[in-house]
Amino acid sequence: MKKDQEEAGKIGQVFSGLLLDKIEDRLNKSEQIILLQNRRGYSPIFRCNDCGEMEMCPRCNVTLTYHKVGNSLQCHFCGLKKKVVKLQCKHCSGHNLGLLGIGTQKVEDILIESFPGARLARLDFDT
Repeated sequence: MKKDQEEAGKIGQVFSGLLLDKIEDRLNKSEQIILLQNRRGYSPIFRCNDCGEMEMCPRCNVTLTYHKVGNSLQCHFCGLKKKVVKLQCKHCSGHNLGLLGIGTQKVEDILIESFPGARLARLDFDT
């Protein structure tokens, strides 16, 4: 169990090996699986890795969530939506931008890649 906790804590590792094995076991038995993720979008934080500045909603002062579908940043409080056109930090003009955290779109992408033959449905406010 401790090994799986360490594995799940690795950067970029969303699911532990144990969970992936259990999902595969269920799929091999033609059973259903439900996974719950409480964040919409692909990633809740769009951040400059050079200066640490995060894309914020000018109205609500919360981080904007990156949505891969539509390539946009969205505020889940007031509905502000803006396209990601220029990949450059507004604060330091750096180009080293990154995504932190996971949302339902990222979970979906990982599952599609991990289990290409499985039938999958993402249910959230965006679908």
